Amino acid sequence: MRILQWNLNGLFNNYAALNLLINKFSPHIIGLQETHLPANKSAYTPNNYVGYFYNLPRNKTAKQGIDIFIKKSVKHKQIPISSNIATLAVEIDIGFKFSVITCYIPPHPNFNSREVIKIADSFSTPSTILGDFNAWSSLWGSSSIKRRGQELEDTTLAKSLVVLNDGQPTHFSTHNSFTHVDIVLSTASIAHKLSSLILKDFHNSDNFPIVTTLSTPSLHTIKPRAKFLTEKADWAKYCSLISSFILEKAISSNINAEASTIKSVILSAAHLTIPKTNIKQFSTKLPYWSKMLSVLRNRKQTLWATYKHNRTHNNLT
Repeated sequence: MRILQWNLNGLFNNYAALNLLINKFSPHIIGLQETHLPANKSAYTPNNYVGYFYNLPRNKTAKQGIDIFIKKSVKHKQIPISSNIATLAVEIDIGFKFSVITCYIPPHPNFNSREVIKIADSFSTPSTILGDFNAWSSLWGSSSIKRRGQELEDTTLAKSLVVLNDGQPTHFSTHNSFTHVDIVLSTASIAHKLSSLILKDFHNSDNFPIVTTLSTPSLHTIKPRAKFLTEKADWAKYCSLISSFILEKAISSNINAEASTIKSVILSAAHLTIPKTNIKQFSTKLPYWSKMLSVLRNRKQTLWATYKHNRTHNNLT
């Protein structure tokens, strides 16, 4: 199971990039921060996903905001959270109960670590807390520590949470420097089954997307089945085979055995006389994509890699 976490800096203006990530990683759950949706605005939900949104109440402009998208095929329920921190949570059932919580804390408002403790204490199930906390601590890779980072670090240790970040930066700031503000936390009971990967491309935001993978038992999936094309059947041959097969079968006094025999005869004759549809696997294609967009994206990634290797003003501009 894959969880995509991303401060995408606006859902409307970055919806195409989100679809690229969905097409590549097929995440089961998506936690987004800074959706920039006003309270009175409806939002897009990707195909085959259901969405839960937290837009700032009474906000008529595009500020902050978070959401969770979850695949319709994943059994789940939304968990209400009462907190001064913008928070959404879902509990999923994948053979065991597992909770995913996404948060966003803006840079400037006062931070109270008790709010994070309150969120963590709201769940008895194994869970992961992910989001943009705008907090600095060496525990998740920052070169310095600030007050909010210290408080969040103390909370993490006090609640026996595990930091899944690999130490790579998650944000490119307006000061042309890298920071570590997006964090993935996990309860200790599930941490050994989780791993996080910070992607190397912003995808038009100023925060790197993060993909967290949960190792789960193989789940039963419904495979596509071929269908009989009855309009193309050789019915004369079908009836002949039915009669022939029936004569070859011994009559049983057991009604269940007789029912099984009849089913076997019908299917055997059908497979020999009725053609079937082909089974095809279709991958989702982005209708607006083109070769030129691929060239431009590859060029952008090359320039970005050049800047990371040699951080000069010329390479940035």
